[in-house]
Amino acid sequence: MINKRLSLKEEREWIEREIKDAKKKKHIILVAKDGNKVVGIADIKLKAGRKNHVGILGISVRKEYRESAWENS
Repeated sequence: MINKRLSLKEEREWIEREIKDAKKKKHIILVAKDGNKVVGIADIKLKAGRKNHVGILGISVRKEYRESAWENS
C-alpha cells in the first residue's frame, strides 16, 4: 500500500483500526519530531496466534534526516 493513494474515508478507517489496536496493546507507534515537523516513525505490531515471528517492526525516516553511520566514519 506504499504507493496506493487512499481516500479520506479509507484513511479514517485505517486510523480507527490503528487506535483500536493501540488501546488493546497490540500496536505501539513512536513518532520522531523536529519542532512541529514529523521526521520519523517506528511501530511494532503484534501478530495473532503462535508463529515463528510474534511481531512486525517498521521504521521510516524522512529522507533529509537519514544519514549513514558509515559516511561519517
